[in-house]
Amino acid sequence: MLTTRLSAFLLDNNTPHYLSVSRYLEDQTHISHELEKIRSHQELTINLLTTQLKDKVKDMEKHILEHFSENDTCKNNDDLEQIIKDLKENNTRLAKHFEDIEVKYENLNDQTTVLRHSLQKLLQLSTIQQLQTLGSLQNKVQSIDSFVLSIRNREQARDQDFMALYNMTLQSQVKIYNDSTKLQK
Repeated sequence: MLTTRLSAFLLDNNTPHYLSVSRYLEDQTHISHELEKIRSHQELTINLLTTQLKDKVKDMEKHILEHFSENDTCKNNDDLEQIIKDLKENNTRLAKHFEDIEVKYENLNDQTTVLRHSLQKLLQLSTIQQLQTLGSLQNKVQSIDSFVLSIRNREQARDQDFMALYNMTLQSQVKIYNDSTKLQK
C-alpha cells in the first residue's frame, strides 16, 4: 500500500478541520493577484490625478499670466491716453499763441501803413523844416520797417516752429494710434 503524505494545518482549534497547503498557497496566490490589481489600479489613479493636477496648475498659471498682461495693456492705454491729452493741450496752447502773434503782426502792419501814409503827406510839404522833420520821420519809418522786418522774420520762424510742432503732434498721434492698435490686437 502506498501512503501519501499530506501536509495540512489546523485552522481552528475547536474544529478538527485541516486545510491543505496547496489550497492555502492557491488562496494566497489569488490574494496576491488581487492585491497586485488593486495596487496597479491605485497607481493608474494616482498618475491620472497627478496629470490632471499638473494640467490644472498650468491652466491657472496661464490664466494668471493673461490677467497680468491685460493689466499691463490697460496701464499702457492709460499712459497713451495721457500722452494724447497732453499733446492736445499743447496743440491748443500753440494755436492760441500763434493767433496772438498774428494779431500783433497785423497791428504792426497797420501801424506801418499809417506811418507810410503820414510820410507821403509830409513829403508833399516843401519847407525845409518840414524836410528836416521828414528826414527824422524817414529814419523812424526805416527803423519801424527794420523792426517790422525783424518781427516778420521772428513770425516766420515761429510759423516754422509751429508747423514743426504741429507735424510732430500729428506724427505722435499716428504713432500712438498705431501702438494702441497693436496693443489691442
